[in-house]
This record gives sequence, structure tokens and C-alpha cells, in this order.
Amino acid sequence: MKKLGVAVLACAMLALIGCSGSPKEMIVGKWKGKFQDKDQTIEFTSDGKVKAGELEIGTYTVTDDNLELKVKGMEDKPIKYKIKVSKTELEMTEGSTTTKLTKA
Repeated sequence: MKKLGVAVLACAMLALIGCSGSPKEMIVGKWKGKFQDKDQTIEFTSDGKVKAGELEIGTYTVTDDNLELKVKGMEDKPIKYKIKVSKTELEMTEGSTTTKLTKA
């Protein structure tokens, strides 16, 4: 009986871990908030594109907790952020500036 309880607990923990997703997976979607001093909706697509509203503004890559944005026309100067992402919140930090967005 004790073994069954441990097995059930282990399965529950694995299910929770599997549901959390990686930052690369969780960043995909539309996010809203104040970005560059304006209320905006930013979308990260599953194919690595970034949109502001309906306008595609560049591309992105996520590695662990690092986000790199390459804005069209400025690809040689990528913007690098440290990120914290959950299912409902995205926090992007560049230097001493932190931007907080919520899932749209």
C-alpha cells in the first residue's frame, strides 16, 4: 500500500512538471502591457517571429531564460533580455529596466 502511494505521488509530480512548459514554449502567444512607454500588444509566434499589433517587427530566439530580439533593420544589434515567463505573465529585463506583460 505504501508503494502505491509513492507511485501515485511520483506520477502527480511528473504531470505537474510536464504541464509547466519551457520558457521557449510558454512565451508563444500575445502579451499586453507597457512596452517602450506605450500600451502595446506583442506577439511571439511559434516560428520565431515578433509582432507589434499586426506588424511583424523582427525575430526572436529563447535559450533557457534568455530572450534575443532582432528588430528588422537592426539585426546586427540584437536586444538581449533575461526573462521570467509563466502561463499568464512575462517579465523581460534589459540592464536595469524590467518590462512586465500579461497574457492577452
